[in-house]
Amino acid sequence: MIKKKYHILVIDDDPVVLKTVASYLSEEYIVGLAKSGEMALRFLEREDVPDLILLDIDMPVINGFAVLKELKNKEKTANIPVVFLTGLLEEENEIRGLELGAMDYIRKPVSRAVLLARVRLHINANQRFCQRGQFDEEKASAIAVPLSNRELETARLLALFYSNEKICQTLHISMSYTKKLVAAVLNKLDLDNRDDIRKFLR
Repeated sequence: MIKKKYHILVIDDDPVVLKTVASYLSEEYIVGLAKSGEMALRFLEREDVPDLILLDIDMPVINGFAVLKELKNKEKTANIPVVFLTGLLEEENEIRGLELGAMDYIRKPVSRAVLLARVRLHINANQRFCQRGQFDEEKASAIAVPLSNRELETARLLALFYSNEKICQTLHISMSYTKKLVAAVLNKLDLDNRDDIRKFLR
């Protein structure tokens, strides 16, 4: 069996960083490069989504935080794991990135060993996570009280075993609204608790 080569998109306005990171990753992965946030967002609109994004924070016009917000606001790109590449050392930058949905940080200058270890970690974790369950929407559509679009989004995430906090971050909604959505989904699907969502897994 041919082993799949995962696709990594690297977004950074520094050509030296792009070249260095690409050289570290290219033996194991298919590497795409974007030298700006605008270029990356245009690329993601027309191409298949990558398995992981490495994203610089400090870029002109559209910085990494703004790019991450755009990614999380679109269904096509919302679940791509994003790891920041950054030379910024302030704790508030790290906190802000994690709150926006970043999975991790890799400091510049980039260490080859650290980069490869972190990329493998997040690629493997995301693949295991996505394979754990898939929501059967046909079964859900047959229930007496239909799910709203927002409730259906929540049900899909519950089927992937998302916590309330992760659902909140993914859908960019408040924790109180998240709890209301989860309760509504469980009620409409006639489930006693979130673990029973397996009834709606293929």
